[in-house]
Amino acid sequence: MRRVEQIKEMFRRGMTHREIAEELGISPGTVGWYRQFIPGPLVKTCARCGRRFEYRWRGRRKYCSDECAERARVESTKRSAERRALAPPEFVRRACARFGVPLEGVVLLYARARKELRRVKRAPLWSACFLYQAKENRVCYGTREILRELAGGRRAVLNCYRRIRARFGTTRADGNEHVCLLYRAKPLNLSAKAKDYAVRIFDHIRERRVLRNTRGAMALAVYLGAMLAGERRSQAEVAQAFGLTDVTLRNHYKEFVERCPRIEGICERFPEDLRTLWG
Repeated sequence: MRRVEQIKEMFRRGMTHREIAEELGISPGTVGWYRQFIPGPLVKTCARCGRRFEYRWRGRRKYCSDECAERARVESTKRSAERRALAPPEFVRRACARFGVPLEGVVLLYARARKELRRVKRAPLWSACFLYQAKENRVCYGTREILRELAGGRRAVLNCYRRIRARFGTTRADGNEHVCLLYRAKPLNLSAKAKDYAVRIFDHIRERRVLRNTRGAMALAVYLGAMLAGERRSQAEVAQAFGLTDVTLRNHYKEFVERCPRIEGICERFPEDLRTLWG
């Protein structure tokens, strides 16, 4: 009975089951078994407000009053609803897996946007958040191709996207485009010289706005870079690596050849090979 008297004294001092178990080096279940031999009220700690209260009956009561229990239930319901609201739909998961966009970034942006933007439906807002993250990560796919995988209507999604971009701005970095270009060019097995030419040509195309299609500009830069480095690759191989058709790449090549000699500074930006290639 010495252990019972010891536990009884600890209960009178207001210690909980867990505190008594840690003090005596026993399990909380053992403390509960000893509790049945101790008469009088049980001192517990409220799970919501942390206040100590006496509980005269057996059971697993966690709150000091009915009001505290009702508030805890309401808060738990709100948290559950918040988790369900932030659960991404299936079309967003599929789009993230296909285009390589991190899902965590889309969820965090959606959590911010649903508080900032009012009167927006759920599906267009999710799609707009995904489109924003795809643009931020410089995904080398066009907007039309991305919208085919999303839901909510094209016009509604684009309106939400414009509102999100106006509210949160943009932090896109040119280095992400270089990473995407080099990643797409991996199957072609190009040398460091060809990759350097491709990056420089791509920067020139983007700066002068020769082509509006980002993925087409990447494919054309890799094709020309390989040509200048003496590692000629066919247009079909390059187009397949970037998800284009050889006809599209051929048209981009013709457009670039026509406009490139008339662009100021082309001879200073690139080596002698490029100067002789286009005169």
